[in-house]
Amino acid sequence: REMPWVPILIFLRKLISPPGFDYAKKVLPTMLFLAFVPWVAPRAAATAGLITYMCGFGFIYNRDKEDVPRDEFGQIGEIRPYETQPLYLTCALMVGVHFASKALAKRLVARLVGAPDGLESILKASLVPLGLTFCALFTRVSKPFA
Repeated sequence: REMPWVPILIFLRKLISPPGFDYAKKVLPTMLFLAFVPWVAPRAAATAGLITYMCGFGFIYNRDKEDVPRDEFGQIGEIRPYETQPLYLTCALMVGVHFASKALAKRLVARLVGAPDGLESILKASLVPLGLTFCALFTRVSKPFA
């Protein structure tokens, strides 16, 4: 008889793995830049947030996938269908990071006396890229379903 937590542990072992150096070099500059943008230009926090979610989704979903072939002009030559289970897992990770960042930003700003207006949104816009960076570096959403 198998214990009920064994399949969960197997799933987590397949899901979580450290990144390679090349992949970290690809992810870290983009996501750390997006975490820094709201502090430099607070009015651009919402725009940077949208770009953060798009980049984070791409980095998480496309980890360990082959690059798409390109034609002689450098244009993408193939459109691949998406895989539903890794897509749903990526979306779940992103929603979890969003709500965890929002709760942490609220909690940190609530402790500050006389915090300026907008600090919570700036803090949230900086915490989301950090959480998505962690997910992009340490999770492989397509491996557990292979």
